[in-house]
Amino acid sequence: EPADFIPILEDAKLIYKLDLYVTEQILKKMKDQENAGLYVVPESVNLSRSDFESCDIVEEIKRRVDNAGIPREKLTIEITESIIGNDIEYMKEQIERFRDIGFKVWMDDYGSGYSSPKILQIIPFDTIKLDMQFMRQFYKSDKSKIILTELIRMAMGLGIETVAEGVETEEQADFLKEIGCTKLQGFYYCKPVPLEEIIERNRRGIQIGFENPQESEYYSSLGRINLYDITINTGNDESLQSYFNTMPMVIAESNGKELVLVRCNKSYRDFMKKNIFHLEDTTRIDYSKATTVHRNAFVKAVEQCGKDGRPVVMNERTQEGNAVHLYIRRIAVNPVNGVIAFAIVIFDTFEESVPNVGLTYAYIAEALSTDYISLYYVNLDTEKFIEYSSEANFADLSLERHGEDFFSNAIKEAQFRLYSEDIELFVEIFTKENIINTLNQYGSFTHTYRLLVAGEPVYVQMKIVRIKSKGNHIMIGVNNVDAQMKHQETLERVKEERITYARIAALTGDYFYIYTVNPRTDRYMEYSARRDYDLLGLSKSGVDFFKNIRRVCKRFVYIEDIDMFLKEFTKEKVLNKVETNGVYSITYRLMINGEPVYVLLKAAMVEEKDGNELIVGISNIDEQVKRDQEYAYNLTIARNEANTDVLTGVKNKHAYVDMEMQLDKLIEEENVQDFALVVLDLNGLKEINDNLGHQAGDEFLRRGCSIICDIFRHSPVFRIGGDEFVVITQGNDYKNINKLMELLKESNIKNMKQGGVVIAGGMARYQNDISVADVFNRADVEMYRNKRMLKDM
Repeated sequence: EPADFIPILEDAKLIYKLDLYVTEQILKKMKDQENAGLYVVPESVNLSRSDFESCDIVEEIKRRVDNAGIPREKLTIEITESIIGNDIEYMKEQIERFRDIGFKVWMDDYGSGYSSPKILQIIPFDTIKLDMQFMRQFYKSDKSKIILTELIRMAMGLGIETVAEGVETEEQADFLKEIGCTKLQGFYYCKPVPLEEIIERNRRGIQIGFENPQESEYYSSLGRINLYDITINTGNDESLQSYFNTMPMVIAESNGKELVLVRCNKSYRDFMKKNIFHLEDTTRIDYSKATTVHRNAFVKAVEQCGKDGRPVVMNERTQEGNAVHLYIRRIAVNPVNGVIAFAIVIFDTFEESVPNVGLTYAYIAEALSTDYISLYYVNLDTEKFIEYSSEANFADLSLERHGEDFFSNAIKEAQFRLYSEDIELFVEIFTKENIINTLNQYGSFTHTYRLLVAGEPVYVQMKIVRIKSKGNHIMIGVNNVDAQMKHQETLERVKEERITYARIAALTGDYFYIYTVNPRTDRYMEYSARRDYDLLGLSKSGVDFFKNIRRVCKRFVYIEDIDMFLKEFTKEKVLNKVETNGVYSITYRLMINGEPVYVLLKAAMVEEKDGNELIVGISNIDEQVKRDQEYAYNLTIARNEANTDVLTGVKNKHAYVDMEMQLDKLIEEENVQDFALVVLDLNGLKEINDNLGHQAGDEFLRRGCSIICDIFRHSPVFRIGGDEFVVITQGNDYKNINKLMELLKESNIKNMKQGGVVIAGGMARYQNDISVADVFNRADVEMYRNKRMLKDM
């Protein structure tokens, strides 16, 4: 078993030979894969701390990889956090050496022990492998799932990929895919298989082999999408149960002919039970069957998003006739086959019904006959036509012209009369066959598009109906709907913005207000996310946004924060911060119900149709700030307890290690003040424990510690071992260090006569040493010299 021989090799400082041998075997396996016609994919080698101490492991591995002719990115270096030890800077340097010359470095078994996010801040790992314990705890409670979700979200935020080990069930695999875990590993997929068997499977067509490396980044992009990243937490006592109660979201791929579901979250699966797309197969949408207006619009939206990469917000229809608010975003394009991946989120659903207002057919006919630009009377059998055009005010009709080949002429005219963005769709749908089929199915054909009038696009609507007379004739009317469409566009835009801003508020915080502000004119519009608050009393829209906010703040901002707010919240400072940092934020307190409440004002620039707009949001962060304050207070208490030796009350070894790291950093920055270390050892503790018992020994330690603290009363004292103490002196104690050492000598002479505690001590000053350890070693030598002298006395 590896657990039997690896510790022995590590103790003998020979483990590096085994690890280099394993590296050579991996490289040989890669060459065999390549010779067998299989893709060469990255593989990992685990390194021991002893490897770095026994040889230049970075150079040894680089030389072997280069000699094998294998690209360096194909060999991944894996290390566990435990091998980093206290010398973080040394390991950081070695890991950076690997990465600088093209190797990927992973942290193995993250979460297995005292895994600290601090390590991830200091050392630039490419990937972290999550410990198997998370999969072992998977079915016990939702807590392990939430921890997994947050760990993966943290890693994504740091730009680090994730690997989950020990995946054994389909449920585990589906969950990890949904939360954005990049890579999965475990018996659910396959048990370890020798290369010879893989080659044989590939030869027989049972298994195709390894992933094409050219597609790896594409699939990583899909894997990084967290389907629970827009969670709405209800904040009640059932928060753990509602943690994964998120918006329906799906990852889908389009090959130009159909849209295929890749993976989705539970909310989406529940939502699709209503069969939103009217399809028997809810895992794919065949474009050739997308014949209805709404379905065609959805397909067009997906295709357009795939072409230009711009996100799309649109409405879709359910089978009940309700509207569904969709968000479509392109994720990545497969460089090998051109398949495009999309993320589709269902923001909201709402009913859209037509109220019964007693409209008569005559009233509708009259309304539809106004504002016609042109009317066409067309013989479908011969395609001969007569065009009528109205005069000013669209009142009387006058004969315009006769013609033949109506449909081909209409397509030719569309090329120069229609707005360029509408030509393609018009040409596609305005065919004789399509019009006849639609008339037979629905009784009428309608289409809205834009004509160019004086160089400007003007919305018109075409309506086609059959003429109830002998022959096969149709009437086509084209009327001006520009004002209605632009008004509708405005309403839809405001409606979409309100929905979007409300969603943003729900997703990102407890927002009192959200404003859009024109950075050029200072005109603003309010999108209030909380109807139960009306704090500022501003109108819903207006001018001089910054002036108005500064004016009302004098009444509503907590008095201690007013001066700071007026100084920091100016248009110039806000825009400068947004331009340089991408976002402006300021925390202050508002008076709400007579109490000061912490709020956060954030501003960022977004690109709108009519130019850039500044988005300003004011959110309630009072509970968060107070939690943070309480957390900081509790953390301080916890740190003090964690750094205190229980027996003596002085600082413990953990505190000394932290202090040593801080001093080492100051030494590296050449910013350290003069200091000296005093290493002390209590003589005779073992004899007291053996003869009088540990209770007497503990009392002996406390008396000795009291002597040390009394002598070095202005310096921190650390107990770093059973009877070992260290004192770090600076300032006056450093200047008087020789006198203090004399006091220790006098104390020892007195206690040798009276049978008290005798303490051996050695002192060393910092003398431009590389590290604190060098100073400690010199002081330790002096302490042992003093210890021998005291024994001789």
